[in-house]
Amino acid sequence: MRDSFQPPTERAPLPELAIVFPILPGMAVHVERLAAELSGPKYSEYCESQRKLGIRKERWFLNRTPQGDSVTVYVEAEDVVRALGKLVASKDPTDLWLKEEVRRVTGVDFSGPSLALPTVLLRYPA
Repeated sequence: MRDSFQPPTERAPLPELAIVFPILPGMAVHVERLAAELSGPKYSEYCESQRKLGIRKERWFLNRTPQGDSVTVYVEAEDVVRALGKLVASKDPTDLWLKEEVRRVTGVDFSGPSLALPTVLLRYPA
């Protein structure tokens, strides 16, 4: 069984994660606007949210393919699964806004059932 956003009771901390979210048709421009808003007008609130969640680094990569657009999100934290669990449970206005925006552009609902996290297949250097 793979980890999910709801932290299991016993497991080794996961210090990094890359996860791909499909972007709903026609919403790639909205993902770009969301990233611009987080790195612009909402930057201080975003930084405070990241700090509270324990996230040290986050990068978004827009992927455009013939099969459709997606965004790859890379996250580093002492324990990414725990940080994502905190985001799922958070009632902070910035976190609620971000979760709603992500749902609107990807269809992924951070308030709903746990989402399966990707499995690490290769790590270099080990």
